[in-house]
Parts: sequence; C-alpha cells; structure tokens
Amino acid sequence: MIVKFDREDLLFGVSLAQRIAPSKYPQAAVTGLLIKTLDSQTVEITGTNLELSLQVKVRAEVEEHGQIVLPARFLADLIRRLPEGLITMNMSPDSYSVKLTGNQIKLELRGIDPMDFPLPQAMPTERSWSVPQNILKQAMGKVSYAISQDEARPVMTGMLLKLGGDGHRVLAMDGFRLAEYVLEVTAADEDFECIIPNPCIRELEKLLDSVDTPITLRFTQNHMSAQLDRITLQTRLIDGQYPFKSAKELMRKVPNSHIRVVRKNLIDSIERSLLITRDDNRGSNIVRMQFENQLLIISANSPELGQLLEEIPVEKTGEDLTIGFNGRFLLDILRNLECEVVRFELAGSLAAGIIYGVGDEKFTGFLSPIRLSQ
Repeated sequence: MIVKFDREDLLFGVSLAQRIAPSKYPQAAVTGLLIKTLDSQTVEITGTNLELSLQVKVRAEVEEHGQIVLPARFLADLIRRLPEGLITMNMSPDSYSVKLTGNQIKLELRGIDPMDFPLPQAMPTERSWSVPQNILKQAMGKVSYAISQDEARPVMTGMLLKLGGDGHRVLAMDGFRLAEYVLEVTAADEDFECIIPNPCIRELEKLLDSVDTPITLRFTQNHMSAQLDRITLQTRLIDGQYPFKSAKELMRKVPNSHIRVVRKNLIDSIERSLLITRDDNRGSNIVRMQFENQLLIISANSPELGQLLEEIPVEKTGEDLTIGFNGRFLLDILRNLECEVVRFELAGSLAAGIIYGVGDEKFTGFLSPIRLSQ
C-alpha cells in the first residue's frame, strides 16, 4: 500500500474515527483504526467499539492499494504534531510495518493484521428515512438530557424514535423525567420505531450541522446507520419495548392547577435556590414551589448555608398547590424551551408535573415531584 495524504485531510478522518475506538480492549485490533483504500482518490478510515462504528472517506492519492490497522489514539496524536504538507504512507506487502514520511520526518509504525478488525455490518436500503440535519439535531438536543444512565434498565439508556400515522416523535426518560419532541417532517408510509443508544445520539449531535441539508438514516432489525456526506455512523439498536410511546400515555391524572410564568424569571430564581442547596449532603437539590393565588413562592433550605424565599408573579387558574422538584432537573427542562412563558399543568403535589412552552407545543416535559417534609 502506497498512499499520499494532505495532512489536514488525514487529520480530519483520523480525529473523527478515533473518537469511537476504545483505549483498551482484549482484541488489539479494536483499539486501532482500519485504513483502507477504496479507489485511486479515496481512503476510508474506520473506528469501532463493536457497538458503534464511524467510517470517514478522505481524499488521497493512491498509488498502490491495500489496508492496515494502526493504533487509534497514537496515530491521532502523531498526525496532529506533524508539520503541514504531504504525508506518505507506505506498507510493504509482506509485513504490517508502515512507513510515514512527511516534511523532513520519517517514522515507522507497527500495524495490526486488518483481517482481525471487526467490520461494520453491511446496511440494506429497503428501510430508510431522510430528514433535515437541523430538525434531527434540534430534536435530539431537546430530549437527550432525559436519557437514563442506569444500565439495569437498558431500554431507557437510549432515545425512542417513533415514525407513524399518529405523529413522528423522539422520546427519552429516566424514571424521574420524560421529554418528548414532535418532529414536523414527512416519513415513510409504514409505522416504525427503534431505540437509539445514547453514545450514538451524542456522536450525531456533534456531527450534525444546523442546516437543512438532509441526513439519511437506514435501518435493519438490529442496526441503524446515518449517512452524512463522507461520514457513516453505524450503531447497534437497543432491543426491547420502550415503556411509553408518547407523552399522552403518561397523563394519568387530569391537571387541576394551570400556571403560566415568565421563563427567565423562573430560571433565575431556581439558579439562586441551587446556590443554597448545592452543598447539601442529601444531594437532592430540592426546590419548594408554592402556588398561591397569583404568586409562586420559591424556597430552598440548607442546614449549612441557610434559606432562600422568593416571590414570582404568575397567572394561575385552579387550585393552590405546594410541590417540590429537583431544581437541576427542572432547569434541564426550562433551558430546552424556546419561549418567553412556561406553562405548568399540575395534578397534585405527588403527581408528575407537565411543562410546556407557551406558543411551542412540540416539546413536552414531565418531571416527578419530590415528597416534601412537613
């Protein structure tokens, strides 16, 4: 294999692919990057951790075809430190030793047999979906905070993508909170749903731009791939049934308190409350919210620091109510709303609160309350 790269092109591909490769793994090839020539002008660089893989096509001048696996982290650090200009990669056909030459620099690296590298599964094209990048990026960003980190409930460690006649949506939950975002896009005629793992969601959020250029997702029963220009991200899907398929399924009680409050005022007040509770040994970040007449009285207490009491004007219809929330969880919801006024729908001090943005009904947040001591 003899290939010439511009340093910036090689650095682009190696830097992206190495994010996926684990630093340690029993199978040494998994910690490396597969560098494989495709045609006279293209080289494909692949990183994988067996659950998630990323393939990047980079421009190159291919004089002799071949493939090799090189250690991912070391290669990325090395390319970053090489001077600008052409880099030549030369591997002899009878060994896995690779010579790198650049501007007055010569290096020799020990590679790994490419036959040991676990290739991503070939993806069929029967089931695919194209969606503007900005819409998918926004949707994932709105709900990803609610993805569970508890491996004991694996189906909740991913995001539900549901396409169908009753609406297209993404949904995430962790047992304390649920977030749903409605996708105003066209989709395939048949209903379809899958659970996308959180590591894939995090990578997609980094890769997608806030533009309306489409990204194509392809699905099999167990895998999904995302095709974006020269980049292909592929993941194993989470097997199982998601607990809820829409926010409506969680609305078990009819709200009897309806409140509207200016979002910025509420965010500022909760942030001040969390200054009081941040050193609380209980670590619960409890914010007490008392809705009385047309006022919201927010209070927080810490044995070490003291207490805070603050009043915010609101518009309320229905019953007065006192409820406690985890302040940090509540901030996650409020910061994902794009509105001036927030609407709370409450059905009692022990029922999950429903939170919307006034004028933006695409996002729905649920937050379980914390039982307050008397």
